[in-house]
Amino acid sequence: MPDHALSLALPMRVVAVPRCRRRGWMLAWALLAPSLVPLALFTYGPIGSVLWRSLQVRTFGRGTAFGVGNYAALWADERFWRALGNTAFYAAGTIVPSLVLALLFALALREAGWVTSVVRTLLVLPMMVPLVAAAALFTFIFLPGAGLIDHYLGWVGLGAVNWLGDPGLMMNEVEDNMVWLLSGLVMSNGGQYFNVDWGGEVFYDKPSTLGAVRFLDDLAHKYKVMPEGISDANAMTAAFFSGRAGMILNSTGALSFVRANMKAPYRVAFVPRAILNAVPIGGGSLVIPQGNSPERQAAAWTLIQWMTSPAIAGRWSRFTGYFAPNRGAYDLPEMKEYLETYPDARVALDQLQYARPWFATYQTVPVRKALGDPVQAMLAGRMKPADVVVAAQKAADALLAPYAAETALKVP
Repeated sequence: MPDHALSLALPMRVVAVPRCRRRGWMLAWALLAPSLVPLALFTYGPIGSVLWRSLQVRTFGRGTAFGVGNYAALWADERFWRALGNTAFYAAGTIVPSLVLALLFALALREAGWVTSVVRTLLVLPMMVPLVAAAALFTFIFLPGAGLIDHYLGWVGLGAVNWLGDPGLMMNEVEDNMVWLLSGLVMSNGGQYFNVDWGGEVFYDKPSTLGAVRFLDDLAHKYKVMPEGISDANAMTAAFFSGRAGMILNSTGALSFVRANMKAPYRVAFVPRAILNAVPIGGGSLVIPQGNSPERQAAAWTLIQWMTSPAIAGRWSRFTGYFAPNRGAYDLPEMKEYLETYPDARVALDQLQYARPWFATYQTVPVRKALGDPVQAMLAGRMKPADVVVAAQKAADALLAPYAAETALKVP
């Protein structure tokens, strides 16, 4: 009988418990929803999207294939292993010491007392300050020439000290800008860089180019006055503004930005000269394509005339720092006043007497990239200058071969 009664009671208990649990789970999910929804949208969702896209191998013009090709390419890339090693080294050098120091501080401050109370406060206060505010305060205190410390050093007759590092040279080494700047060094080294009369020839493996490439390598690896690796425009200007770079090689188009943000005195000069003064002229082009109606061509020409008019060209020059492409802009009173107020803007005008065409070949972008990629590898320490120019010339010749075959090498 007890066994029989027990068997009748069990189903009632089994049915009752899940209802309570369901209510509990529903309440738990309701309480978690305010945090789970943002996590799903902004954390787990993007992670899942990245994982899904990593399995897609996209080829231009051929659609999308699925597989582990991206992971295979990553596995074979030495840069991945270098980055992974750097990350592991950084983690081992920061996480482990941080945990050890935290444990030692905790053991040392576990006893109550006025000394430990003061030390605890000093340890906790930095954690309460946002990192952005801490970085801004750090820069305000240590900024060379204009920071708080140098300000008070000036009161006692002491000179400014570069607390943030040794000032050296920096340049924008991202592909397009770096090759443009390098072409200026090649030209100032007496080289032609490319054939200005025929778009099927470059001179990457000539002594003038090798000398310019070797100059960059020496700055980074021999004299160590320029950072190794690739520096972009943001890193370059940030280093210049904070005093960690004493010189930058950059486009005149950044002059107004530098003028508005640089707190310490600065000067503007010509591109460095080796054998002769030379500077490549870059910039964009205004083009009216064929195939448009006469009305559209006329409207485009009207727009181009307006954009290149003295007033607009002058306004654009004052806003960016570029020189105005229309000489008539410098006859306007506002441009004369501008040059009088900011004489650093006149340097680009004075340098125009040494200007040369920048780059114009068949397949301009890939031919330019044929030199840019090896130079970036050299700055990262993976290639030597002599190997850079040989590899660049070989890649460029292959790209220019179809043009040469249809022009200079074509027999009538």
